[in-house]
Amino acid sequence: MTTGRFGIEHSSAQRDVLDYALPAAAVVMTLAAPFITFAALGRGPVLQELRAATGRWLSLISLVITLLSPMFFISNYYQTTLLQYGVYSVLLSQATIMADRMGKRRALPPLLVWHSINLLNLIGGGNSLLLFYGLGPGGLIRIFIISPYGDCPDGDEAVSYCSDNWIAAQLLAGFLYLVLHILAFFIVGMRVAHSYGGEDDKPVEGVISTIDT
Repeated sequence: MTTGRFGIEHSSAQRDVLDYALPAAAVVMTLAAPFITFAALGRGPVLQELRAATGRWLSLISLVITLLSPMFFISNYYQTTLLQYGVYSVLLSQATIMADRMGKRRALPPLLVWHSINLLNLIGGGNSLLLFYGLGPGGLIRIFIISPYGDCPDGDEAVSYCSDNWIAAQLLAGFLYLVLHILAFFIVGMRVAHSYGGEDDKPVEGVISTIDT
């Protein structure tokens, strides 16, 4: 048995599973997720679908989010919730790719709600009553929680996956991750507005009239 810095005992077998086996499995499944999604769609050869998806902004952003997610799976599962942030985002990205490739307009409103919930969760609104799921306040950027004083402990106090350089890389990836989710949210939102927003106002002498006559 080994004891962590918070006095929680774990067998070496449990630590090996949490520190190595689960992160490795999560990374492999995440990288395979787009191929599984395209195969499930059954619209054509997987590689052909992958190339087609890169030509559509929403699908491309969702693919990049998926490929960034392993950065958060290689983390400390005892003291951080990065795994959950990544899992929720990968699932949302695959659903977004499916909706985008299938072109089903009715899928857009619930997809927008899901994007809203996930974005609020990433930003740090985890305790809001508006969220169906939440990971607490602070959001994704609280990656540094395992090094509360700015430096990772060493020696007997060492924490798994607590490396100053690795946390810095995760912080940069987390910022890009959040930006990509914001872009995806607005793209889906614009599609919902275009599909269900009613008729556009007619321009009058080059100006949009908003006054009822």
